[in-house]
Amino acid sequence: MYISAVILLGVAGTLFCLAAVVYWRRIAHSKETFDKKSMAIVGAGMVALTIALILSLWDHTQRDFTFAVISLWSAAAALLFVKRFLSMPSRSLLVLPVGAMAFMIAVVSVMHLPDAPPPDYEHPSMVIMIHVLFMVIYFAANLISASAGLLYFIADRQLKRASERAFKLPSLPSLRRVTVVGLVVSCAMLLAGLATGAAAATEVEGFDYAHPIVPISIFSMVLLMALLFFDVKQRLNQKALSIAAMLILLLTIISVVSLNLHSPYA
Repeated sequence: MYISAVILLGVAGTLFCLAAVVYWRRIAHSKETFDKKSMAIVGAGMVALTIALILSLWDHTQRDFTFAVISLWSAAAALLFVKRFLSMPSRSLLVLPVGAMAFMIAVVSVMHLPDAPPPDYEHPSMVIMIHVLFMVIYFAANLISASAGLLYFIADRQLKRASERAFKLPSLPSLRRVTVVGLVVSCAMLLAGLATGAAAATEVEGFDYAHPIVPISIFSMVLLMALLFFDVKQRLNQKALSIAAMLILLLTIISVVSLNLHSPYA
């Protein structure tokens, strides 16, 4: 199974490179058909990468390789989600975050191996560092979307007062766009963070899955999916979107504090 997973990983990498070439040609010729071809190739690459991931999880012999495939799958899924949702918002794309949560459960159930090496807290493994990277970007995207949301309330208030400051602040539609983009990136990074976090948790001895960070992360993902769903349906006004963005930032801060209070690295 390990050899098959390696071959499929190579196939996925080749398909992703081919998709990049096709997309580059599309930019030069401005033909929509090239974009459709590139996305079809990317889809095939994701299928190959997903099968490679399933095989590596099933194999149980190459733990580091499995972590590498998990990280690659998470990054590819996150980038695909951002690219497609920003260019063509669709409710069907929200299947990816749902899949990430299901995948997290699967990884947790499979990766607890009796012969797993003892954790090294002074030198964290690759999957832990990649998980931290995803979560740092997630926090940054949260901060941007929440800041745009807060600035919306300030700009709206200044406009109602007919203040000179209103003309020096970003327009309300621009602030909404920044908030939405921040939420999309947050959803993608949390998608990747959940997937890699599930694997990272198996490297932490005695990790408690009842730790506050777990339900907070899952609730944040559900909230993000709900926000994007209603935004696509155009049933969410800018005020509600801004408040939700600030709420997600608050949840992120709470999860970071809770993690630092109960961290094995402290």
